[in-house]
Formats: sequence, structure tokens, C-alpha cells
Amino acid sequence: PTFYGPYADAPKWTGNAYVQFNHDMGPDNGKITVRADVYGQTKFYFSNVAATLAPESTIKGYALVNGRIAWNNISGSGVTAAIFGRNLLNKKHYTGGNSLGATLGLNTSVPGRPRFWGGEVRVELAAGEQIKAESGAMVGASPTIDVESKMEGGFLGALSRKLLTGEKFFFQTLRASRGPGEVLLAPTVPGEIVVLELDGVNEYMV
Repeated sequence: PTFYGPYADAPKWTGNAYVQFNHDMGPDNGKITVRADVYGQTKFYFSNVAATLAPESTIKGYALVNGRIAWNNISGSGVTAAIFGRNLLNKKHYTGGNSLGATLGLNTSVPGRPRFWGGEVRVELAAGEQIKAESGAMVGASPTIDVESKMEGGFLGALSRKLLTGEKFFFQTLRASRGPGEVLLAPTVPGEIVVLELDGVNEYMV
């Protein structure tokens, strides 16, 4: 018979703590927000048979430090710009794994993301207002926002922009057609690059 336990992907403890400072610069200048937070969790197993058929299927506990700085409602414009960092201390950690020990004789672990930085812009739109953005720049929007994509300036105009400035062929018109709403924009990234340290002990499958 197969004996199950402990439960997979279930750390005994997880927690998050943060501190946030707000500085109001007046109704015409907006507000600066600085936030730092720490997320931590204890060890967990990535197999439901870690105690029997899949030993060594344990992920160690870890803690990550994150930060964010935002300028809210810049000069009363309804635009908020923010930069953020994740895993600021560049902590090496693993977020999960695949238990293959019972069939292939090995287990694989999934490395977590190293330190990285990002930015975002949030735009508040009144009913009927609209903005234009490059295709793919919108990462979130209120249900009241309609999206229309088209090739600005025709094929030749789009091609010239692509060659001269690196802009995309298509642009999106984001319109608050059914009431006020918000649009969240962020830089587009062609894929993701993660740096893995080859230490002669851990093996990686790509």
C-alpha cells in the first residue's frame, strides 16, 4: 500500500509584514508613498508521498524583502507612477518542484526569481476620456474601459515608426465608455531572463 503524507505545497506558517509612509504634498502636487514589506514561509514538501515514495522532496523556508515607491495623482493629473523591487536582497530560494523520484530516481526544484525591478503607471479616466498606448502595454483596466486596436497612420506610417523609433505597429485606444475607470500600464518585456548560478552541486533542466 501507498502511505500518503505530509500534504504537498502546504507550509506550516506563512506571513507578511509591511510598513508604509505617506507624504501628502498638497492637492495640486499629489502624494508620495513609500512601502517596504517582508514575506516569509516555512519549509514545505512538493509531494504527497514525501514520507515514503518521494524522500528529499522538501523546499526550505525563505523570506523575501520587497519595496515600492509611488507618486500618486501627479500634479492633480490623475496619473500615478511607481517603481518597485522584488527580492531586494537577492535571496536564492525555490518555489516548488516536481517529484520524479519514484519513477526516474530524481526530483526537480523550481528556482524563484532573483532580484528584479519594474515600473508601472496608473491612469484615472473620467467618463468619456481616452488615452493611447502601445499594444501590449496595458496590464489591467476597470470593466468600464473599452479597448480598440489599430495600425496608426496605415502600414507605411507604422513601418516607418518601427524602423525609426522602435515603436510597435499597433496602438490601443483605451476609452472610459461606460463610466469612470482606471488603466494600468507597464513596459512590455519580450520573455523573461533568470540568472542561475552553476555551483557544481545543483542541476538545472531547461
